[in-house]
Amino acid sequence: MNDHPILFTRQNVRAILADKKTKTRRLSGLADVNEKPDIWNFHGTGVLGYMAKSSAKGKFGAYFDTEKLEPRTMNICPQLFPYGKVGDHLWVKETFAKAPKGFIYRADYKDGHGDSVIDLPTGETLPLVWKPSIFMPRAASRLTLEITDVRVERLDSISIDDIYAEGCPPISSDEHASELYEWYSVLWDSLNGKKKGLSWDKSPWVWVISFMKI
Repeated sequence: MNDHPILFTRQNVRAILADKKTKTRRLSGLADVNEKPDIWNFHGTGVLGYMAKSSAKGKFGAYFDTEKLEPRTMNICPQLFPYGKVGDHLWVKETFAKAPKGFIYRADYKDGHGDSVIDLPTGETLPLVWKPSIFMPRAASRLTLEITDVRVERLDSISIDDIYAEGCPPISSDEHASELYEWYSVLWDSLNGKKKGLSWDKSPWVWVISFMKI
């Protein structure tokens, strides 16, 4: 079992803490698939097929079970997955700050607040310097997740159950499904939409990582 860092936004950290988020979709390790799809090709027959990068002589590849998986879903081999394997741990990196008693976390504060903290022993108000999640050391992390499943699929293949597992709040209306997909597409584009070819409407290949909080 190994530890691997993973970044989450404040919104997602809050959802994990509230036990409302148990899946995340990521792009890392799939750049060749999404940026240069012309050099990838599917081949093989029977139950097991193989997707190989022609210039890598099989160093990278993806296996998919044509009987058990949808055509737009595949199981990818470990060499491409940057977060370890099932059973490994992910330690969450989030926006944080050093405080007199250790660390505090931006996700614990409402937007527009939390620029200072009161030192209880002295009553002194101390300014906070929030540090981006990328700079969080392991010792400051308060959340550890265990990987329970990994697969790869097209982004728009996400199911309604998976949208809820991504942390979507309950939606109840006559346009239930469309509102759910609208919520997730907006969330995805806010994080990845500026990356060429990786917006919701382009439906890139993504990792689907299932996890449980430990």
